[in-house]
Formats: sequence, C-alpha cells, structure tokens
Amino acid sequence: MLKIVNAFSNIASVSHFIKKVILMGCVVLSTTYSFGEPVTTPYTTATLKLSHSVIKPGDQGYLNVSLSHSPHWHSYWQNPGDSGAKTTLQWTLPAGIILDDISWPNPELFILGPIINFGFNQASLIVPFTVTEDFTGNDRPIQVRVSLLVCEESCIPERFTLETTLSSGLKSVITTQADSIQKKFVSRDHPRLKATLKTQGDKVILTFPTLQTLPQKGYFYPHQIGSIQPTKKQDFHQSSQGLRLVLPAGPEKSKAISGILQLDSKWYTVEAIDTKTGARYFLLICGLALLGGIILNIMPCVFPILSLKVLGILEKSNKEKERIKREANAYTWGVIVTFLAIGGLLAGLKIVGYQLGWGFQLQHPFIIFILLNIMMLVGLNLNDVFQLPQWILHIPSMMSRFMSKRVKTEGLYSHFFTGVLAVFVATPCTAPFMATAIGYALTQSVGVMLSIFLCLAIGFSSPFILIAYNPFLQRYLPKSGKWMVTVKHVLAIPMYGTVLWLAWVLSQQIGVLAWGYALGVMCVWIFYSLWNKKSSSWLGSFVLIVLVGISMMIFQSKSMPFQENEKQRESLEVFIENKQRVFVDVTASWCVTCQVNERTVINSPEIQQFFKENNIHYIVLDWTHYDDEITHYLESFQRQGVPLYVYYNEKGERITLPQLLTKKGLKERIKESNK
Repeated sequence: MLKIVNAFSNIASVSHFIKKVILMGCVVLSTTYSFGEPVTTPYTTATLKLSHSVIKPGDQGYLNVSLSHSPHWHSYWQNPGDSGAKTTLQWTLPAGIILDDISWPNPELFILGPIINFGFNQASLIVPFTVTEDFTGNDRPIQVRVSLLVCEESCIPERFTLETTLSSGLKSVITTQADSIQKKFVSRDHPRLKATLKTQGDKVILTFPTLQTLPQKGYFYPHQIGSIQPTKKQDFHQSSQGLRLVLPAGPEKSKAISGILQLDSKWYTVEAIDTKTGARYFLLICGLALLGGIILNIMPCVFPILSLKVLGILEKSNKEKERIKREANAYTWGVIVTFLAIGGLLAGLKIVGYQLGWGFQLQHPFIIFILLNIMMLVGLNLNDVFQLPQWILHIPSMMSRFMSKRVKTEGLYSHFFTGVLAVFVATPCTAPFMATAIGYALTQSVGVMLSIFLCLAIGFSSPFILIAYNPFLQRYLPKSGKWMVTVKHVLAIPMYGTVLWLAWVLSQQIGVLAWGYALGVMCVWIFYSLWNKKSSSWLGSFVLIVLVGISMMIFQSKSMPFQENEKQRESLEVFIENKQRVFVDVTASWCVTCQVNERTVINSPEIQQFFKENNIHYIVLDWTHYDDEITHYLESFQRQGVPLYVYYNEKGERITLPQLLTKKGLKERIKESNK
C-alpha cells in the first residue's frame, strides 16, 4: 500500500500552490478499489444505503454514502481547511432520478502541528433525490464513485465504487434505514443566523447581532475554501452590536461568507454579508419600513384614530393653519418617540438575552387590560358622554410649569399622546412589507434597528403630516358641519368592537373572568354616562380609582396553562420526519391579521376540504403567550412577529407563504410546491 508522508507536519507555513501540487500527485499515484456493497479498504469501510427499495414516479428519498475510518484517521469536509481534499461523489444513475446537493455532516477539527483541517472520522453523506415520470423497470443499477483522502500522520488517496439496485412499482417500499437517514438529514437543517462581514487589513470580523452570550466552546467552519485562515482556537468577544468573532483573513477575498457555527452544543447555519454590500439592502429595508408604516394607517386597529385626526383638521378654521401644523408635529413626535421606545426596549432585552418580537407587549394580560380601558374611554368620548376629570387634564400643565415656567403647551400634550396611543393600538396589526423590515431590524445592531423603526414611524405619521402641511390636500376635504358629529358616533362603533375583541384576547390569557370584568367595565361606564350631567368631576375620579382597584385584584389570578403548543410541535416533527405534507399557522389571539386570515381563508370549508383532499396536516402554533420555542421557530425564518405561514411538502422543503392570504393564492402556492 502506498503511503505518502505528510510533509505539512514539519513546516510552519506552506503555500497553497505547493499543497495543491502534492495533492495532485497523491491522486495520480492512488490505488482504485471497485467492489460491491460494502467496500472495505485498509483505512475505510463504506456502504451505500437507500431510503427506498421500490419507488414510484413523484417519490422523494435519500441516497446515503456512509464512511467509517480506522481510529485516528479522517477524511475531509466540503472545505478541508489548510490541507487535504474534499470528498467527492460521482453518480451513475438511471433516467428519471434527479439529485440534490450533498448534505454534509457537522465537521470536526483535526490538528497536526500548524496545520488545521476540517473533516470526520465517521460520516454520512446524504443526497436527496426526486423520481420523475421517466423512471421505469426493475433492478436498475445505481453506482457512485467515491474519491477521498484519508489521513493520520500520512495521507492515503482512495477511490472505490459502491453499487446497489432500485426498482419501480405502483407502491413505494421504504427500507429499514429510511427513518435513521431522514433523521440525520433533518438534524442538519440548523437555525439560520445573519451576520455582518467586515474586512480590516488581514482580519475578517463577523458580528452576530442576535447573539450576546459568550460561548464556552465555539468555532466557525466556513464553506468557502481560502476565505478564512483556520486556527486552533477562535476568539469570541461581546460588543454593543452583538457577539463578535475576529478571524485571520484567507487568500480568497469575498463579500459574502457562509458556513457552520458551533456554539457549545448548538449548531447554526451562517450567512455573512459585507457591510458595504449590505448598505444597499439596508436602504431597501428602510424603504419597505416606510411603505409598511404608511399602509399600517388603514389597518382596522389604527384607521379610526387617523380619522379623528383628520376630523380635528376640519374643525379648525383657515386662520388656525399654524395650530394645525403644531398639532401634527406633536402627533408625529408621539409616534416617533413610541416607535423608538419599542425598538430600544427590544434592543435592550436582546442584549440581556431575551428574544421578543413585534406585538410582544400584547402577550401580557396587564397591557391588554390597559388597552381595553383606553378603547372604552375613546369610544365614550366619541359619543360625547365622557370627559376626563379636570385633575387629569391639569397634569400636563403642572408638569410643564415644573420643568419650565416659560413652556406653553397650548394643549399639544393630547396630540402627542394620541400619537403614542396610535402606535400602541397598531401593534396587533402587521401591514404588508412590515414583517420583512422588522424581521431584519431585530437581527441587526442597535443603530440599524432604531433606524428601521424610525422609518416605520415616519411612514406611519406621514399621511397626517402631509394633510396638515399641504393646503392643496386640505381643499379637497369636506367642510365641517353637523355631519362630523355623526361620523364621530360611527367611529365609536369599531372602538367598542375593539373592547369586545380585547376582552376575548384577555379571556384566552386569564380565563372567563375577563368577560365578567369587561361586562363590569361597561356597566360602570353606562352608569357614569347616565349620571354624567348631574355629577361633578369627583365621579370620574372615583370610577378611575375603582378600575385601578379591579385591575389589582384581577391580575392576582394566574394565566391559563397552555400545553397545546408542545403537542403541536411534537406532531410537526413527526410529520416532517415521515415526509408528510404540513401547513403551519403561527398565530396569536391579539393579532388582527391572523384572525382575519383564519376566519376568511384558512378555516373556511373550501380550504379545509383542500387540506383533506391533499393529505395536508394543519398545525397551529399559538404565540398569544410568550413561548421560547415559537420565538426560535419565527427566528429561523428571519421573522420577529406573527402571522407566519409555512408549508412543508413531501420533499421536506419549506415554503414561506404571504402574510395576507387568499383562498386562490394559498391553493396555487401549495400546488406549485408539490410539483
């Protein structure tokens, strides 16, 4: 047997050109093996395993080349590192079988002096396949020519052929290895991480915005050969932008690097983009955020409040144009401050290790409780049966006098807090384009995140600003009159509807007690409105104090246990492992878009019948309460909020569907992915 001494072990630095020359010599002088299954060489035992023994047109399966080397020997990963050669598979297949790329196992480090290699002592190289309509016949041969380099202190090039047969039939027949092969394949679908790539001299800096905790053990294995110089140990550092990894640059410069990241016992698939290239994408995301903020105004949560602001403009005369602008500015600042506060809170929680998403505050019953009362107050105010007690109205002026005697509020506080309220009630809604923008924002540094939230705020407040500052648009608004009173009363209806909806959401979180509370709130306000003309401001104060007292009592009750998510996740894993079709609905009770899609599309008889006819399992993951597993599932799709709709076909491929669903569009996307 030919042995080639690995000269790298005694050389501190060898050029890539010399390495390639030596490896080419190894291949030319190598011995070729051609055996049936299994194949055994002095240093390797190899087998070819299939997920099916009988296949039919339309099937998807796996070809698995299993390699087991002698102790202390190894072959090489897709990027071999400093030296070595990537293991290659050359297939000879019958017509009608289409192969996908190799699914590689997680690599290991092999260190010999200054040489760092990536490889494995034992490995399963899994190749997914699809059967077309052309495949026919029995006992069709399948061959694979395996070329590899096995090394310890010396390196031995090996070549051999593995062979088996496959038949076609009316019914598929899976092998006893099918389950274990699929489990290995699925286990390699690691969560995906976005990173920024920056080159400084001879260093490559990778920053992972969504990671903050320093690992005890960590290593990044790049896919691209020569992109990074392998080292024995890689140093991770904490920074304000996220977890940072500084690596020596390799000879091959790249604006994008991908690879596998090991952090303690967890593995991730990484995509890193050069920050200069990422600037264009950042501008695109900012544009989507701006557009998403504009569209958010017509969502059912927000439209009544925007309508009130427009009515406020109509009530002003032409002599009050400057005041209209000041009110618009106050409203806009309320919007901007609130958006940045939410973004800052998310950034802060991310730094200390929490991963939250858009609408996270609605996962807490206390916030739902506050919103329920605010919506009731707004509705009653629109019906002209409720005014805030005078002592509350005097608070802003008292604060301003305390801060500065020269500050003139001129009633602008109410417009500022209207902007705050508008953003708060907008969180149950996710407008088109928002999901992409927010999902990207929450994986970036604090500065980038706040910039995107600022774009959302500008887009959200822009319709009112445009009307307030543009006399041309104001001319097209109808003149004020008694009709405005009617419009205000009509706008109160969606406010009361929101109260009922929030009561339903609260009941999902704390139980039926929420309905009793909501009924009690309505009775209190009805009593107050009936006696409003005869009462003084103390009655309003008394009502507010009663509400605070009730809130303190109601939140002593514990949230309802929610174990259904765990069962649904277990079912999803089983369906995916068994290569069955699955439609996943990640939803929440407080998500208006989710509820509309479910009632009009997903749960309609037409779609449910479509699922049944096509053997599609329906899985619901409920994010009404905060759930770590669902949060991580959202992150794997670069999403930070709901709704999320995912379809898994029989190939194990996952297809992300639009956030706004239609029956026709849903069926077309599913049928297309099944081809």
